[in-house]
Amino acid sequence: MQQRIGLTPQELTFVTGYTRASNQRTALMEMGIQFKVRPDGTPFVARATLDGTETQEDTANKLPKTIVKSI
Repeated sequence: MQQRIGLTPQELTFVTGYTRASNQRTALMEMGIQFKVRPDGTPFVARATLDGTETQEDTANKLPKTIVKSI
């Protein structure tokens, strides 16, 4: 079984009490839940944010490091 890294739309509706993306973003901000906004305007909440299984730093350390070259 594949583990999801983010909340499903149904879980996001349950957590926020809203189905509209703008209302979900507002509710998440008011609750202090960290999220990112997807290109389509919907919020993305990492499951680890609510599970308490990872800190934000743990998640950041898993992201690929990019190399920036000066021109």
